[in-house]
Formats: sequence, C-alpha cells, structure tokens
Amino acid sequence: MEILRREDNDRFNATGFRFFWITESSDDTAFFLKTHVDELSGLVAGTWDFTTMYDQLGLEGTAGEIAGTIDEAFAAEAERLGVRVDELVLVRPKSQHGPQKKKRCFAFMLLTDLSSQQAAYSAHDLKALLAFCLANTYVLVNGILMRQILGIPMGANASPDIANLFCYAKEKRYMMRLLAERDIRRATLLSMTRRFIDDLLCFGTKPPPESIYSMGYKQTNACVGDATFLGIRIRHEVSGASGRRYMRLSVLDQAKAYPYRPLAYTSVLSTAPSNFGSSILIGALVRNGRIAKQHI
Repeated sequence: MEILRREDNDRFNATGFRFFWITESSDDTAFFLKTHVDELSGLVAGTWDFTTMYDQLGLEGTAGEIAGTIDEAFAAEAERLGVRVDELVLVRPKSQHGPQKKKRCFAFMLLTDLSSQQAAYSAHDLKALLAFCLANTYVLVNGILMRQILGIPMGANASPDIANLFCYAKEKRYMMRLLAERDIRRATLLSMTRRFIDDLLCFGTKPPPESIYSMGYKQTNACVGDATFLGIRIRHEVSGASGRRYMRLSVLDQAKAYPYRPLAYTSVLSTAPSNFGSSILIGALVRNGRIAKQHI
C-alpha cells in the first residue's frame, strides 16, 4: 500500500489528480484537511458509508481487482529500482521480528540479496495467499460451520487492506475514465476525497456511482455543511463581516449523543489504576490539538 501511496503522491504533485484516497487515521485526515485548506474552504463536505461491502461482493471479482493492485505495486517498485518484476520479493526485515514488530513491516528485496533463512513472497505468492484468504473464511453459528462466499471476509486481519485495495482499484479506474472524458472539474473534486475502509468523505461532489464499486452506499451527514468523519466534525461557515467562507474543524463530542450522563472519571474507591483520569485528559488534549483549530 505504501508503494501505491508514493506513486500517487508523485502523480498528484505532477498533475493535481489523486487516485489513492485511503486514509488510516484521524490524524492523517486532519493533516490532509489543514494542508489543503485553500481548496476545501469553499466546498461543502459530505460523508457516505458502504452498506453492502460484507454481503454482496463476489470472491472472484474481489480477488481479481486486488491482484491487479499487487501487480501495480510490484511493477512500480521494479521500475524505480531498474529491475524486472520477477527479481523482486517482499520480506520482513530481521529487526522487526518478534512482539515489537510494526504493522507495515515488509519491504521489497532483490532475490539475489535474499538469505536462505528469510521468508519471501513474490507477486504470485501474495495473490495465492489472497485467494486462499477470500475462499476460506468460516463462521460458527449455533453450532453450524458456514463458509463466507460473498463480501469482504469478516473479522480477518487482512480485511481492512482487502477492502482498501478493492476500492482503490475501482476508484483509480473511474478517475482514469473521467480524465479520458475530460471531466476535469469532477476529477479535481474527487481528488480531495478521503476514504477509511467503508467510509467516504467528499467535498463539493458525490462519490463515484454505486455501479462503479459494485456496492451500495448511503449518505450519512444529515445537515448540509456539517459532516463528521473519523471523529472530526467539519463545518463550513461564512464570516458575517467579510462574507468569506471558512472551514471549522473540531473533535466530535460523542458524550452529547448518549441518553445518559457519562462518568468522566472513575470513583476514588475503584480498583482501576489511578492514572486513568490523567491519561484520558492528556490524550483528549493531544487529539484536540491535532484536529481542532479555530479557523483554517
């Protein structure tokens, strides 16, 4: 995924069009919003949620789309290194073995530099593992073991990446079609889109049609100019004095939606560690600082 992100950043810097809309955290999204304030201040935000990602997609079609993204990543890295695709493999660096290994712990390596002790995966190996994962997801319901035959595997560690790469393949194809049809306005607006697995954030436009994704979705923000994405509340307002439009970011207060009053701190009689309260406060302050800003 990092290779696809890097290639897309190069494309965006050269052309102004972005095909890779994946975001992995609210911090990443807040940074994106703040660094593109000039383009986004005059555009109304909207959010959408896929409704059939886990019960409609066919396994063969899903595997085929993601296999294409694997080939794309290997081809991009091979071009950067000036080697053939079949000379590249993915390996886990030795320094990241064990309980402290990071999520993104694989790197490309040339076959000629590979040691006999290292586990390596070619593009063919990854596509075979993907096909196995998609075809072997089972759920136990009332003592009956059932195999999932539609949709993204539910509960699997690879499911978020599978969903992201499947949607990326569809989104890239749609963006290329828009550019071929010279629909520059629509392509420019969609380049500002952010997507977290099955949640979409768009500015000034709607997502690609449901037929492009082969999935249904629904709009989730009820008020025009007021949207929430990954806990970030995005409001578009107009300054009364100058008439200038601006975008206000804030942290969504989940407690206001509860039908009861949440307890902010544990009782002094509780057996919970005494530092919980201060840790929650520090975390809330850091999150607010990263996301919120009075006017941007």
